[in-house]
Amino acid sequence: MRLSFWSQTSVRRFILRFFLVFFLVQILLLAWPDIARVQHLIAGVVGLIINVPAEGVFLILRSARFEITAYCTGIVGIGMWWGLLFGFRAPAINIKIIFGVLGSLILFFANILRIALVVFAGRSMNTVVAEWLHVATWFLFSILIVGMWYWLISRYFKETNMQRLARKLLGNA
Repeated sequence: MRLSFWSQTSVRRFILRFFLVFFLVQILLLAWPDIARVQHLIAGVVGLIINVPAEGVFLILRSARFEITAYCTGIVGIGMWWGLLFGFRAPAINIKIIFGVLGSLILFFANILRIALVVFAGRSMNTVVAEWLHVATWFLFSILIVGMWYWLISRYFKETNMQRLARKLLGNA
């Protein structure tokens, strides 16, 4: 008898581990005492990239102020990244940590470019376009995270067949 996707214990374990790691990363980063420094850094870098003044965590435009909140630091995407890595049984923990750190750095800098694009749209067009772009780029960023994870993992395991890759990741190989 063939099991349904959701009835497989390994799938339920993945989902549990994914959300556990995802929320743990969120909590740790939000509780990090220096998160405000990261917000200031991002505001300053984005201000330099698109040539708008930054005051603390705010980017000042003629018609609006964009605030760089703790969630603008990329913690949601980074939590998603670590959740994908640690949600599965494979690869080994040392490989997960290396992939986690490298991926987090890539995502952090990609997120700065994403924010710069959103604020640039607010400066060049209007805040309505910027709000729409903010949501649209978040969905694209999520696709980037999953795509980056798949690209890395499929190369690591030298496997592009999704069924065989899933078996390796879930420990069913």
